[in-house]
Amino acid sequence: MSAEPIRYLSRADVEAVGLSPLEVVDILEAAFRSKRAGDVEMPPKVGVHPREDAFIHAMPAYLADTDAVGLKWVAGYPSNQPLGIPYIHGLFVLSDAATGRPLAVMDATWITEVRTAAASILGIRALADRLVESIGIVGCGRQGHVHLELAEQVFPTLRRVALFDRHRERAEALAAAHPKLEVQVASAAEEIAPGADVIVSTAAIVRQPERPLRRAHLKDAMVACAVDFDATLSEDLFDDAGTFVVDDLAQYRYYRQQGYFAGYPADAVELAEVLADETARERGLAIYVPLGIALEDVAVAAELARRATDAGLGVELPL
Repeated sequence: MSAEPIRYLSRADVEAVGLSPLEVVDILEAAFRSKRAGDVEMPPKVGVHPREDAFIHAMPAYLADTDAVGLKWVAGYPSNQPLGIPYIHGLFVLSDAATGRPLAVMDATWITEVRTAAASILGIRALADRLVESIGIVGCGRQGHVHLELAEQVFPTLRRVALFDRHRERAEALAAAHPKLEVQVASAAEEIAPGADVIVSTAAIVRQPERPLRRAHLKDAMVACAVDFDATLSEDLFDDAGTFVVDDLAQYRYYRQQGYFAGYPADAVELAEVLADETARERGLAIYVPLGIALEDVAVAAELARRATDAGLGVELPL
C-alpha cells in the first residue's frame, strides 16, 4: 500500500491562503482558552545553540479540542541581520492526530511573524485598563513592523508611536510606513517611554541583556510587553508592578533555570487566566512576557493547512 502524499506549502503558498492577522488573534484566543481548560499538551521548547546568542528550537504541541498536532523547527540568529538575512527561519510539520501520519510541511517564517505579534496584541488588549493612544517600540525589524501594523488595526484610538532601533534607518523606515500616525524616532531606548500607554520590545534575545528600560522611564505605561525575553525590560519594573503575565508558566520557569530572567519574579499569572477572568489583572503596570509557545503555531498551521487544501494550494509530495 503506497503512502499518502504530504502537502508542501512554501511561504508564498502560506501567504496566498489569505489568513489575516486579525483572524490569527481570534485563533490564538481560542487556543489559550483551550489551554486553560486543560485541552493542550505542550512541553517546554527544546533548544540547541550552534552560535553565540543563536537558537534552534523544537516546539511540539497537541490541541485536543481541534485534534491538531504538529511541531515547529525554528531558528533565530541575531548575526543574520547585518548580512541582510532574516533573523528567523523555520519549518512546520503537521501530523494526523489519529495515525501520526505527516499531513503537511510548510514555511514557518510567516506563521512565526504573525502569531508572535498576534499573541502580543492579544495580551495587551486583555491587560490594558484604558484606551491605547500611544505605543513605544524598541526594535524596528520585521517584528516591529508586524506589531505596529496589527496594533493599528486592533486599537483604533492609536495616534502616536515612538520608535527606537540600534540601526536608525530601520526606525525611520517603520515610521515612513505609517504616515497616519504621529511618529517620533528616538535616539535611545528610554526615549520611547515618556507618554506611552504601551511599550513593546522586540530586540534580539541575548544571554547578556542590557535591559535599558527602567521603572523610572515607564511612568505613564499601563502595559509593557517584552517579546525579547529579558533583553530590554529591567528587573526594577517589578518593584511596584501590578501584574506579571506570561503565556506559559512552565516554559517561563524552564527558561529561568537556563539563566534567563535573572531578578524577575519566580511566578506569574498565565495569559489564559487573564483572558478568562479580568480580575486576574491588578491595578498598576502590567508586564507581559510572551515567550512564544507551540500551541500558537499548531493552531495557526492547522487552519492554514485546512484552507490551503480546500483551495488546492501547495504541492503534493510523496513521503
